[in-house]
Amino acid sequence: MVPANGVEIHVHALGTGAALEGLATVDAVRSALTGTVLVVLHGGPGGDHRPLVEPLMPLAEDGLAILLVDLRGHGLSSRPKPTECTLQHMADDLEALLDVLEVATERRAILGISFGGSVALTFAHRAGQAGCARLLLSSAVTSHQADDDWAEWVAARGTPEQARAARTIVSGCAETLEALRAAQRLVRPLYYFDAEHLPGPSDLSLCADEAVPPENLDLVNWWYRHGRHAYCTDAFLAAIDVPTLVMAGCADPLGTPAQARRLAASIPGAQQVQFARSGHLPQVEEPDAYRAAIRAFVGHA
Repeated sequence: MVPANGVEIHVHALGTGAALEGLATVDAVRSALTGTVLVVLHGGPGGDHRPLVEPLMPLAEDGLAILLVDLRGHGLSSRPKPTECTLQHMADDLEALLDVLEVATERRAILGISFGGSVALTFAHRAGQAGCARLLLSSAVTSHQADDDWAEWVAARGTPEQARAARTIVSGCAETLEALRAAQRLVRPLYYFDAEHLPGPSDLSLCADEAVPPENLDLVNWWYRHGRHAYCTDAFLAAIDVPTLVMAGCADPLGTPAQARRLAASIPGAQQVQFARSGHLPQVEEPDAYRAAIRAFVGHA
């Protein structure tokens, strides 16, 4: 745990050869992060860093320092009340976290995945050039409207059960954690280009020793009912002055190719990579190509 911005942020550092277990102090984490640091923000709301260990581990084994972050309200990080878990809070946490860990701006490459992309964009907007040296957006969305568009897409393409599940999620009305998980299970296949890529229990084997508490139901419901409605990038994308890479799956129903093109066209000088055989999770469906895009952009051979 790293104290930052009045909360405790859980981080999982990956380094050469394996996960850097046993980093019990801030000094230990700080000393493990050398050179360029890929700072990874997970999807959600309700997710955590664990599904990202396996697809990103080969980059660490190549020598790239990676810092997986549990956003406030998620995973093992502090869980303040939902109204204190806005994108702005999370962006400020990130700045404070990197300052505590003494990761200088020129060493920071911020990778925001899905929901984490919204945090990364908010961070880049608030921090400006002082925030990071590279910005990577993966399956990111441009506004809160993407969730409603996705639910409509599910209604048109999925089964009636999947349509009801999608509406349960985006309306923030799951009454229990079990109801939320059931809805997520129903719609999960629609996130993939190929349903054979759906994860199994072994996909978290690299972090099996991490006892992570259940998803934060109150936060998930609050986000969809209230929190997301403040998110819109129209006013600030053109002001982002950081080298940016936009990555998207060609079959992504949430962070759609159209949204990826809009992000890349709106952020000055942004590059774009699309993955032909991926949905919302190219890091799972085309991991080799995904890692190659990251390597090329951060300059790590």
